[in-house]
Amino acid sequence: MNLSDKFIEYDVDTRWNSTFRMLDDALKSRQQLEKFIHYETGFPPFSTKDWTRLSQLYNVLSKFNEFTLFVSEKRP
Repeated sequence: MNLSDKFIEYDVDTRWNSTFRMLDDALKSRQQLEKFIHYETGFPPFSTKDWTRLSQLYNVLSKFNEFTLFVSEKRP
């Protein structure tokens, strides 16, 4: 099994944007995650519905991420 060297960021309870970044990494690495879950864990695979929900949550959090970046910008 050949998995990417990229690591998925951990979720940190006190930093909601870490959830956004974790979802971003997971969605970009979907095929690798599916292989890992299949070959390396005893967990059942994610269903299409699971991936759809993760994608929907990502889309919601992306708006918060955009706003956070906007208000965090340094302005003169």
